[in-house]
Order: sequence, then C-alpha cells, then structure tokens
Amino acid sequence: MTYTDIEQAKALLKKVGYHTDNMAHVDDVKKQIKHISEDDAQEILSVAYTHDFVKESINQGILFAVRMRNIKLRYND
Repeated sequence: MTYTDIEQAKALLKKVGYHTDNMAHVDDVKKQIKHISEDDAQEILSVAYTHDFVKESINQGILFAVRMRNIKLRYND
C-alpha cells in the first residue's frame, strides 16, 4: 500500500464524517515494546482507544474546543 493509497482512504473516511488527522499506527506501540507482533500491537491500540479514560478525555476535549471557539452548546433531547 502506498502513501497515496492511505491518503485516499483517509480522504474517503473524512468525507463520510470521520476524523482522520490523528490516527495511531502499530509502529507507535512498537516504539515502546520492541518485540511485539502486529496483532498484539493492534490489540494494544484497540484497548487503549476504547478505554473509558480515553473516551472521556476526548469528550472533554470536544467541550473544551467548543468553549474556546465560543460556540453555543445545544444538547440533544
């Protein structure tokens, strides 16, 4: 897979509403854990990204960004 292929895939995901500017790669795990398999590195990323602390941090970050831009909050009923 080429860099262009990856950029096209990211563009498609962004087009349908996904945020793709900050994505993790198994190499991010391998930098910290030298002898880890691709599958184990993917599992580590999955656990990390689905951890309650991370989810809450993202939600808090969204609210922080909204407030920094003085966007009026409207909550769904």
